[in-house]
Amino acid sequence: MNLIKKVLLRPTLDHILNYWGSNNAKNYDLKNTIAIACSGRGGSTWLTEIIGTLPGYPILWEPLHLAKNPECKNYGYNWNTYIPYHAEDNIKKNYLEQILIGQNLSTNIISSLAFHPQKFFNFQGFLVKFVNANLLFNWMLKQFPIQGILMIRHPCAVVESQLRHSAWNHINKNNLTFPQQLTVDYPHLVQIFETIQTREEILAFEWAIQTYIPLIQPKSKFLYIITYEKLINESKLEINRLFNYLGKPVPKSAYEKLKQVSKTTQQVSNVTHNKNVLTGWKERLLPQQIDNILNIVHQVGINFYNDSLIPDYKNLSDLVNQS
Repeated sequence: MNLIKKVLLRPTLDHILNYWGSNNAKNYDLKNTIAIACSGRGGSTWLTEIIGTLPGYPILWEPLHLAKNPECKNYGYNWNTYIPYHAEDNIKKNYLEQILIGQNLSTNIISSLAFHPQKFFNFQGFLVKFVNANLLFNWMLKQFPIQGILMIRHPCAVVESQLRHSAWNHINKNNLTFPQQLTVDYPHLVQIFETIQTREEILAFEWAIQTYIPLIQPKSKFLYIITYEKLINESKLEINRLFNYLGKPVPKSAYEKLKQVSKTTQQVSNVTHNKNVLTGWKERLLPQQIDNILNIVHQVGINFYNDSLIPDYKNLSDLVNQS
């Protein structure tokens, strides 16, 4: 019955959202948009739910995800769409601007997981969650004066979670979206890709390019980089730093969200069993799988993650400051 209601109500809700969004967009200031970029299974839902405690910030859910919002394909977006920092691409830019100002709102990008009607009545801005924008994120921040947050999580944790998730079951070496322009701008990636043999190596390679590119490119002053591990180990301090960057007071409910399981957490996860959140991949991956993942990641150029549970923050800072 609930599914039938959703199907019947969807056209009506789409009409209401589109009408509201079109009118609101006329005087909308892009400076009020907050965007989160992260690899899939990297903790973006949890981070979005924390920041989403801000009053008046509706969440736009994966507007560049081809399955959730197929319309984006008409404007040249694909899986792992790569746009070089200095590139000009007006077609993609114009469509992305429509998303960031909420001009064409629909149930495709307003997830039922995060739909709170009251946020439209005391509207302040949009919070946009992306797991398919890492390779264009710095370009996005160059084009628009939005606030950007790049979320990074240990590659072994991400890959281990992806290996258990059905959404990544189909990915293999032949169908992984590996943008051709990347091989031109970063030729060392070609040889690494050719050596890949196992599933964990394929997923590690995808994580590595999604992480390496936004870290090595020129970066906007509006970019804030956060690691999943620091959000776990220094929860309140990191939340305070994050909201200070956003120029917003921390809602009390944001601290409460730190203790809650996100809506997309799998039941097997350590989070759901009150166990150490950071150790799950060490318990479920074989030693050879860990070696395979880290070998690929290190070859790509990321040296701030190893078999330790937390990143080497000095190495991370050094990589960020190279650009």
